[in-house]
Amino acid sequence: MDSRPSWLSPVNARRYAAVVLAAVMAALLLVAPSTPASAADPLVFTFKRTSPTTVQAGQQVFFEFTASMPVSRVEVTASDSLGDYRAYSGAWTSSTPATSGTVQLPVPAERWTAGPAKVQLVRVDAAGLHDPIYFDRSGNVYSNTPPSGGMRPLGPLSAFDFTVANAALPPRAPAFTALAGPSTPVEPGQTASVQFAMSLPAQRVELRYVNGSGLSGPSDVTLTWTGPATTTPASGMATGPVSTAMFNGGYALAEARVTYLGSSSVRYFRDGRYDGFVKPYPDTRANLSDGDFTVHNPGKILKPVSFPDGVHIATDFQVGTVPTANVGAMEPSDAILEYEWFKDGLPVESQTDGLPSLFGVIGGSTLTLRITARAIDRLPTTVTSQPVGPMPRQLDTFPMFMRGNPSLGGQLYPEWSMPPAVSPLGGTPTYTYTWKRDGAPIQGAGNAIYTVTKADLGYTLTVDVTVAYEPLTQKTVSAEVAVPHTQRGEGFNGDRTADLFARTTSGDLLLYPGNGRGGWLPAQTIGRGWGIFDTLLAPGDFDGDGATDVIGRDQSGRLFLYQGNGFGGWKGSRQIGQGWQGFKEIVAPGDFNRDGAHDLLAKDNSDRLILYPGDGAGGWKTPVTVGWGWGGFSRLMAPGWWTGYHEANILAQTTSGELKLYTGLEDGFADMPVQTVGSGWNSVTKAGGPGDFNGDGSPDVFGIDANGTMTMYWGNGTRINGCGLGCGAWKGSAVVGWGWGSFTAVF
Repeated sequence: MDSRPSWLSPVNARRYAAVVLAAVMAALLLVAPSTPASAADPLVFTFKRTSPTTVQAGQQVFFEFTASMPVSRVEVTASDSLGDYRAYSGAWTSSTPATSGTVQLPVPAERWTAGPAKVQLVRVDAAGLHDPIYFDRSGNVYSNTPPSGGMRPLGPLSAFDFTVANAALPPRAPAFTALAGPSTPVEPGQTASVQFAMSLPAQRVELRYVNGSGLSGPSDVTLTWTGPATTTPASGMATGPVSTAMFNGGYALAEARVTYLGSSSVRYFRDGRYDGFVKPYPDTRANLSDGDFTVHNPGKILKPVSFPDGVHIATDFQVGTVPTANVGAMEPSDAILEYEWFKDGLPVESQTDGLPSLFGVIGGSTLTLRITARAIDRLPTTVTSQPVGPMPRQLDTFPMFMRGNPSLGGQLYPEWSMPPAVSPLGGTPTYTYTWKRDGAPIQGAGNAIYTVTKADLGYTLTVDVTVAYEPLTQKTVSAEVAVPHTQRGEGFNGDRTADLFARTTSGDLLLYPGNGRGGWLPAQTIGRGWGIFDTLLAPGDFDGDGATDVIGRDQSGRLFLYQGNGFGGWKGSRQIGQGWQGFKEIVAPGDFNRDGAHDLLAKDNSDRLILYPGDGAGGWKTPVTVGWGWGGFSRLMAPGWWTGYHEANILAQTTSGELKLYTGLEDGFADMPVQTVGSGWNSVTKAGGPGDFNGDGSPDVFGIDANGTMTMYWGNGTRINGCGLGCGAWKGSAVVGWGWGSFTAVF
């Protein structure tokens, strides 16, 4: 194995030398003469090679120079045929500065390869100057402190190049062309012999072996061969003794060092690398594994590295976790560990550095860790952990809403504002539904759609939706809706269609049943003496008995509840309040505070809007103010869930005839811009919301003009629910009756 620092590898050594030479040149390029040219004569320097163009290795190359001022040193640098990074220097120096001399550049035969040589740099140290003068190969001249008269360029240095003849040192290194280890095991006391052949001459071969641990240690053995300096390719037998300290088993040739031509050497490694300044020859050299041999020494057996507690992956199984190797006890404790991570059985390519922790994207993957432990004089051991996962992924869920009709027999279902999103992508989620009534699971309710039963009236229904990709990647999101007692839109006569009440001038109360398709069934008289009331309301099922009711306020401010029997008649009546004469207007919005019971909203003389919550049994909870400044509206209408959401809406008519939409919340109104949804309503003398009159799923609004014509304005709640008011506030309108102007109240 190569024990040198990585920066001394052949490639890095070449790069280092090239960078150093480039840095010197760059530093000189950045330095301009600090003194402008003067009238003094410039430095004139001449230089020439006096040796022949071809020089034999082992000799010297001579260069003569002259200078117009005394110099103390002249140095020339040249490179051999293997590249600019292989530089050699020779210098002339004198303690007595002179204006001429001869530079000698040695050409050592054991290091200078055959081929063309290039003169790269000439340095001149002139007497009286603090810094040297440099002439580079391109013909430039530089100095930090040039002569006052300047410097005359020497010209391109290529004019001084030469060629080296060295038959004994071609620009290659000897490489193994064949290796053959002993065919039978070698015992202690015997000699191990390995036959080899090389491509070029060599003087020494050293073969270093390691035992089955794969690491260098006390039992390493080196086989050597030393031969004469010849011009023919080297071959021979590398030998070395086998001692009792060597372990039983195979010995692998880890490194081969070849010395050639004096001090030159190259090292070859088992993994195919080599260490030297020249490329080995031939390119397809023999594998070092061909030189392996086996030792037979049963009394000295390599033990494997052991993991008494096994190998595990430590993780908290959370999104963003960094799984880490958990090795526990290990024998020996100083063993070197190599880590390999796998996702879904495939190696993690980005984890080639063998870190004990796994970084990067792991969500959705099943992880496995493989650890190989190595120790000196121990057999390596590879252990694989149990798989963990699939690991959690980032699962983003968005708001979910309850859709459908929360009334008896109606169907409810959850709807996502946006589908859940998982990262990394992949897989198909499963959805699990759990329906609850006031927090208690409803047995057998595990489907996406739930049908409201009588047991749900007056309670809050919740659906918990669990979206899961894998056990560790799941979330539960909830949506809920309060199921009120029977709403007024389900009809006074129990046929579940929207009806209207009308009071004649004689005080008779008439029921106009809707047919559920935008028309009427025959009208019925359901009461007399109703002229005592100045306000009449249809609140839905106010007392929680399953039938819709009517509330009336008399001129003394008393409030009376008239309980419907669910078949178009009455079950009874009773007073439920007093002091209500101070209110300008009262409307029945349905379940405003979403507790399952129907409520009333009243506007007082200060134009406050006060919520009177019903208790679901014909009584009241504590009132609360839910709005201020409502004096600018001439009429309030309560059409129910007009926008299609499960929240009470108020349509407020301005004095100019515009219709404004207000969305109710539990403790007031939505903090959003008030939107205009109609105009020209000053022509309407009476108006209100009967519920869904045409059976399309959206509550409607009626208006009666001065001629007594009733027009039904079809609500667009089913579309508003999906895309907002941009889809239109109304679906249209139709005249549904005449002669309604004679009634003193229509509700």
